[in-house]
Amino acid sequence: SLKDKTLKIKEQVKNLGVLIDSDLSFNSHVKTITESAFYHFKNTAKRDLMTKQDLEKLVYAFISSKIDYCNGLMTGLPKKTIRYLLLIQNSAVRVLTKRTVLKFLHWLPVSHRLDFKVLLLIYKSLEE
Repeated sequence: SLKDKTLKIKEQVKNLGVLIDSDLSFNSHVKTITESAFYHFKNTAKRDLMTKQDLEKLVYAFISSKIDYCNGLMTGLPKKTIRYLLLIQNSAVRVLTKRTVLKFLHWLPVSHRLDFKVLLLIYKSLEE
């Protein structure tokens, strides 16, 4: 029976690659994404060795996909937390274009991407 068992409470758990804090702040998840992104930026710093198209593929594979993965869960997070994701996105733009303008690549800012993802899911659920 379960009444004789004690459950251990964890500060964070990982589910489908997303770190979920006990207070649902997603700070651990954002920190993990940030660390991973800057690790990959460091490795792509030698961009003279590859074409611009190859660099775009790497940035999407290692950076944008991490920002977009399960981002619907991060809707409504404080601006302070989302700012870290925006720093990653701006760094990705700088790596690709040597500019900091998201419009140049036709990318939405992170906060808009989060809202778009949720609105798209709502739209698809209402269409069916």
